[in-house]
Amino acid sequence: METYKSILWAYALLLMGEEVQSQRFEKVDGELKVVATGDYRNGVWGVNNEDEIWYRRGSNKLNSIGPGGWDKIEGHLSFISVGLEGEVWGVNNEGLVFKREGAGTDRNPKGTGWTLIKAPKSMKQLDVHDGTVWAIGTDDSIWYRNGNGWKQIDGGLKEVSVGKAGVWGVNSDDDIFYRHGTSVDPSSEGTGWARIDGVLSYVDVPFAGKADKEMWGVNSEGQIFRKIWSNKNEIYPSWERILGREMKQLSVAERRVWAVAKDGTIWQAEVAQ
Repeated sequence: METYKSILWAYALLLMGEEVQSQRFEKVDGELKVVATGDYRNGVWGVNNEDEIWYRRGSNKLNSIGPGGWDKIEGHLSFISVGLEGEVWGVNNEGLVFKREGAGTDRNPKGTGWTLIKAPKSMKQLDVHDGTVWAIGTDDSIWYRNGNGWKQIDGGLKEVSVGKAGVWGVNSDDDIFYRHGTSVDPSSEGTGWARIDGVLSYVDVPFAGKADKEMWGVNSEGQIFRKIWSNKNEIYPSWERILGREMKQLSVAERRVWAVAKDGTIWQAEVAQ
């Protein structure tokens, strides 16, 4: 089985383009399993293996990594997402959905507390962007929220991301999918899924800064890729391999990549063009 997987991966890597970019990652103190960044006013958030929630002290300045250190936030989450100003959402290990109140302000960027958001299904992952939430149920069902109501979307994914390049996701086989119509209007539910070349285990769609016309991802080997988005005709060129450290999860916004390695160490780099 491992030999078969290796052959499949080698073929997928051939399809996903040449190694054309390099990122110089620098290590950041602490350990996490998920890191999340969005609008710089929200700062950088993360959760660790104990589901503890952490906020990067001083990271709510443009293109800042903060002076060092993490502040522990009350509560427990298994996954966290950061969107536009004031948008910080997460899910816990029971599948409950929470929204952070009062986040993203100069006076109190960490916010004031968590509000439980009623959901039709136990969720395991979500992403938020400009009032729109996409979420994945524990059964890989796909859910869309724009306002106060949820709607189930066709298909099945293990992870989803929404941003300027629309809605993207990966399934349990690491197949990559794009939601038609969402690059023109990221707040829409789209019209159907298109299979995209390559295989990735995690995807992230930025929405601010230099990387707002790109889609990023990592594969099961920890290799990082990105694809440039074309708004006019939704043509997506070959994947670019981003040379650097091997990662299991990443988040991109405001000219900076934050990533978590397989050993839980945290890394960041300025986005190369």
